[in-house]
Amino acid sequence: MKSKINRFFSSMLAFAAGVVGLTVIVQLIKKGTGSASSYKEDTILDTIISFFIAWGGWILGTGVFLFLAYRLVTWQVNKRRLLRSGFKEIVTMSGADFEDLLTLFFKEKGFAVKQTPRSRDFGADHILEKDGERTVVQAKRYKDKVSIDAVQEVIGAKGYYKATQAMVVTNSFYTDAAKKLAAANGVELWDRPRLIKELSDLNMASKKHEQVG
Repeated sequence: MKSKINRFFSSMLAFAAGVVGLTVIVQLIKKGTGSASSYKEDTILDTIISFFIAWGGWILGTGVFLFLAYRLVTWQVNKRRLLRSGFKEIVTMSGADFEDLLTLFFKEKGFAVKQTPRSRDFGADHILEKDGERTVVQAKRYKDKVSIDAVQEVIGAKGYYKATQAMVVTNSFYTDAAKKLAAANGVELWDRPRLIKELSDLNMASKKHEQVG
């Protein structure tokens, strides 16, 4: 899908460039005296300058429009791709994609979402706000089980960010020690089956909304 979008916008840019080139040629022919040898360099330069003075704003505006349209379409495609992630995608996606997936998911659930910096995040990857409640989220894309360290980090983040709730979300599972510490401190844990279920429920609700609409 993404390759088709890239080809479409590449074709649009090529078309726009062709129109510009053709217009310049037409202008040169209009200013010519009947033969190619009669053109002078200053006449060609003047024609090009006049063209861009007359049409520069249109060209720039068209370029900006195509760029913004491209970014919007690719963002929407990427959003759908992430939110429709299943078992295979969740297991194999990158850490950055996993954090972006959670950002999109929580926004769709009505939360105001802030992603913390990649480094020095003080134990939280996302800060959620909704109905006066603040939740810190630690995102863990792991192949192995998530250890007690992740729970300890998010407990610290809860205090640092003055949150009322804390949770850890992973595409994997948790060690017994992590589960015990989370239960003792009120930290909510989402493992792979829970995350897949939440995404599936969200997609089903979205499809029903589209059908009603």
